Formats: sequence, C-alpha cells, structure tokens
Amino acid sequence: MGNGNSPDIDGFAKLISWLGQPAESFLRGPKKVATEGAGAVAVVSAYLRASKDLSSESIKFLEAVFEAAYAKVKGREEKVSLSSARVQG
Repeated sequence: MGNGNSPDIDGFAKLISWLGQPAESFLRGPKKVATEGAGAVAVVSAYLRASKDLSSESIKFLEAVFEAAYAKVKGREEKVSLSSARVQG
C-alpha cells in the first residue's frame, strides 16, 4: 500500500478488516444493487473509524447508535410507503 496503486492482498485484507466491510463491496465488476441502508451505514462507519480522536470503544458505540437510528427511521419510512400504497390501491 502507499504506492498509489491497488493494495496487495495483505493490505486489502487489513483494510477491509479495519473498515468492517465485506470484501465484495470493494471489488469492481457488474453493478449490484446494494442492500438498503448499507451505503449510509458504511460511509458513517468509515468516517468514524478514520477519526483520530475517538477510542475504538467509542467508535463501536457510535456505529451501533447510528445503525439503530437508521433502522428506526427506515422502518418509519417503509410504514408510510405501505400506508400510501393501501390508500392508492
């Protein structure tokens, strides 16, 4: 790593482990539809893990809080969508 090119396999393994993300999310190939919400959670997680002023315990706590809040909000939006579908249908 650090040469401006793609990381070697060891560097790649360390990177995905540090980010807590599956390797498939970084591989190029046919576009796949990401799981709903995975993008937002992954971005927030990456920013938190890049923070120099947070402990690993604090990062894990904030990730859990964000994931729970995101799921709660997403659940509300889905309920609204279902309610709208019932009225229209």
